[in-house]
Amino acid sequence: SNQNYGNQNLLMSRHEQFFGYHHERFHALFGVTQGTALLLSIILSDACDNHIPEPIHVLWMLYFFKAYPRKYAASEFWMVDPKTHQFWVWRCVALLYQALDTIRMENRLVGGLNIPSLAVDGTECPIRRSRDADTQRLFYSGKKKTHTIMYEIAVDVCTGFIHHVWGGYPGSDNDLSMISASGLLEELFEGEKLLGDKIYRHLDQIVTPTAGKWYTLNAAEQTFNSYVSSRREIVEHVFGRMKQFHCLQEKWRHSLPQHLAVFTVIANIINVDKKPSQL
Repeated sequence: SNQNYGNQNLLMSRHEQFFGYHHERFHALFGVTQGTALLLSIILSDACDNHIPEPIHVLWMLYFFKAYPRKYAASEFWMVDPKTHQFWVWRCVALLYQALDTIRMENRLVGGLNIPSLAVDGTECPIRRSRDADTQRLFYSGKKKTHTIMYEIAVDVCTGFIHHVWGGYPGSDNDLSMISASGLLEELFEGEKLLGDKIYRHLDQIVTPTAGKWYTLNAAEQTFNSYVSSRREIVEHVFGRMKQFHCLQEKWRHSLPQHLAVFTVIANIINVDKKPSQL
């Protein structure tokens, strides 16, 4: 109808800065498609009644995620006051942390439950060393040889959607203790299985590769391990996609609660960018 056409024109006009970039350039700068950025802007508009973010503020947030620039570098890039830039970036993060809700364990049931249903794994993100000695010890990762914060995610083995995120766990710990603390296994149905790497090998609910450290694997075991590895790759692809956002690669310069919010928002954005109709 003419009204719908007019509404579409108004929407496109309001977001014209999204479409002033070539799509490849837009993705390189902001880490998502223009369509996903448009959806995020609409969600933000509906998420509050005052201090409503403008479309440009969505780009500020996405660029902050993607490039993780220093405070003054970001404000110079956008030619705005640093305090204004900081306010709107964190306003967008806070609103999306509350409004985005694509990560649900029940979503794994859509189309029927697969066995195994999810691939689970942990990842570490670097953070600055705390000035407090006890906190330093708590977050120092012997594996990464730096201070880190840990997260656990579970990804649908068929669709690649993220259905579970839990963190941020101190880097001195490991994936096995994290899965015990996260409560993920308690959410599974009787008989449901997950895929995981060898650290989970003593957990009945997780299918792991057959260990071949002390003997040569036979053909059936090699085939089984190839199957587990190929299905588990999906969670590694998701981690790789998330860490295209440099704020999860570089040493975090903000608070740990802010890191948890950003990690969760990015995980939701990955789901949205994969299939916007998830909303």
